[in-house]
Amino acid sequence: MAIIALYTDFGYAGWFAGLMKGVILGIAPSAVIIDVTHSIESFDILEAAFVLEWSYSYFPEGTIHLTITDPGVGGKRRAVIVKSGGHFFVAPDNGTLSKIFEADPDAQTYCVSNDLYFLPQVSSTFHGRDIFAPVSAHLANGTSIEQIGHRIYDPVILNNLNPLKLADDAVEGEIITIDKFGNLITNIRPQSLPGDCIIDLPGKHIRFYGLNRSYSEVFAGDPLAIAGSTGYLEIAVNQGNASKTLSMSKGDKIRVYTKQH
Repeated sequence: MAIIALYTDFGYAGWFAGLMKGVILGIAPSAVIIDVTHSIESFDILEAAFVLEWSYSYFPEGTIHLTITDPGVGGKRRAVIVKSGGHFFVAPDNGTLSKIFEADPDAQTYCVSNDLYFLPQVSSTFHGRDIFAPVSAHLANGTSIEQIGHRIYDPVILNNLNPLKLADDAVEGEIITIDKFGNLITNIRPQSLPGDCIIDLPGKHIRFYGLNRSYSEVFAGDPLAIAGSTGYLEIAVNQGNASKTLSMSKGDKIRVYTKQH
């Protein structure tokens, strides 16, 4: 039984994710479908890239990761399949897979081009149902990548993924996403920070001196900086909502100084 893991910006209220699963099961009835998330912010390719990166490795090799955040649907952007580390990634070629390429420069990319593996009628607005879902299902059935598409060597890779290096051994990252609890998840990897670092929220008059190991190290309602389960630096409030408490949103900047300022 093949596993197909879904990551989309479709939300849970509409029919989009359900129709994709119906198409998959019509072609590959024994497939195991996992809804990782349908809560990626609409059209946010950067968030989609990070959510995929910190999720996929928890699945067994052979998993097909179907990720759809596709503001260019119906346009000139390509559909691709990428093979990396024993995993398969099916996605629009719009930068969603950038973190996969960053981790594995030898990842193999194929442009989906054989419409025999699409639905008979393809709409211009719902390629998730008409192209990506059936392609993923055929992969789950054992169809080779070479039958579905041809090798390419120029996938779209985003260049704004990582923190910006500043003077004085400082870096500036940003909030990539905000989880259900209001935790502010950044693009800064905490393992790269020294223990005596200063984490600054520009314009908020809040600084953290090093990282906490758990939420409970501060009083309820107090903010903290912590290495989150995603593998990235998070700003949180113990038993509270950091986004609301600190009035911070996606895209806001976080600065980390590795020397006293």
